[in-house]
Amino acid sequence: HRDLHSFPTRRSSDLDIPIVNPERFSNTQQEEIFSDMPNDSVSYKLLLQNEEDYVNPWQLHNTYIFVQVEDGLVIIDQHAAHERIIYEKLIHRTAGAPAVRQKLIVPLVIDIPPYIAVEIRDLIDANWELLEKVGFVLKRFSGDSIVIEEIPAELGDFQGGEVFLDILKQLESEMELNTDFRDSLAKSIACKAAIKANTKQSRKEMLSLINDLFACRVPYFCPHGRPLIVKMTLQDFEKKFKRIV
Repeated sequence: HRDLHSFPTRRSSDLDIPIVNPERFSNTQQEEIFSDMPNDSVSYKLLLQNEEDYVNPWQLHNTYIFVQVEDGLVIIDQHAAHERIIYEKLIHRTAGAPAVRQKLIVPLVIDIPPYIAVEIRDLIDANWELLEKVGFVLKRFSGDSIVIEEIPAELGDFQGGEVFLDILKQLESEMELNTDFRDSLAKSIACKAAIKANTKQSRKEMLSLINDLFACRVPYFCPHGRPLIVKMTLQDFEKKFKRIV
């Protein structure tokens, strides 16, 4: 059973998960997340010891998860958190962790449309093995068409292949910012596979998301470096209500 009081900190040897936000935020934004601590090396007694001790986790507008903790409140952006979870799983798979796939009942033939850049098509052709590691089983069909036989398990609603084209389009945007194909591919899949804002979650689903998040190497930021957790202590609340100065 994982001790939820102890979370991983960044170490120089942790090279399998890219740290995508090495620079620190401004002092103001720093304090909103975890005061007096560098954003890239956080060790904080964040959650309670046992799931039974969680007090009514709930969603705000089916988008943000609120969790009472020992000295206050933690707010989690559910989409960004799920994105981080999936991203790290995919990165681990590229490094040798077994892929978790779902087999399509009927293999799907996808025509790569002209709006997908030639460079992205070439990258796909050059990285069949990496695509298979993250969960796609693809075959060349003819011309600009490919056959999709299996997909990563995280892509629950494949929408007749539209999601695959969305991933390619996202990949195009990611590669403009980061030429590391492995990293950009993982970000692109995670973005399209993660639960969206305005998606209702059960208590069980919220707890599962929280536990999966804090099993991550870097649980405090989405893959693009945006903070996904805000913590307010009881002292913060008391200051807001002028109970203390």
